[in-house]
Amino acid sequence: MATEEPTKKTHKRKKWPFVVLAIIVGVVLLDQTFIGGTTLFYRTWLTCGQRPVMAVGTGFMNAGVAHYVDTPDINIFPGGQDYYCTPIEAERAGFSASDKKYEYPHLKAAGERIPRGNGSWEYPDGSIEWADGTRTEFK
Repeated sequence: MATEEPTKKTHKRKKWPFVVLAIIVGVVLLDQTFIGGTTLFYRTWLTCGQRPVMAVGTGFMNAGVAHYVDTPDINIFPGGQDYYCTPIEAERAGFSASDKKYEYPHLKAAGERIPRGNGSWEYPDGSIEWADGTRTEFK
C-alpha cells in the first residue's frame, strides 16, 4: 500500500485556520491596550442608548481637575478612559464639569449632594458630611 505524500495544497489548508485565529487574537489583544480600547466605548454607548461622556484629567501624567468631556467623533487612543452615560453620572463619580475648578452644575440642579474631596460631601442645605460619617450643619 502506497502512502500519500502531503502536498503543498493540503499543507496550506491546515495552516490557514491557525493564521485566522492568530489574527483575531491579535486584534482583540490590541483593542485591550492603551492603543485600542474601543470595545469599552462602544459597549458603553450601546448600554446607555446614547453617546457617553468621557472622564479625563486623571491618571499618570495628567494634572489638573479630574473632569468629563463629550466623547470626540474620532478618538485615536481611546483606551484607559472611564465612560458615563450622562454628565450627572460622571459628576456623581466625582468628575467636574470644568477642567479648571470643581463644578457640579447637574448635581446642584438636581439638589443632590456634591463631592468636596477627601471623602466629604456638601448637601444642598449647606451642611457637610465628613469622611468619618459626622455631619456639620451651618446656620
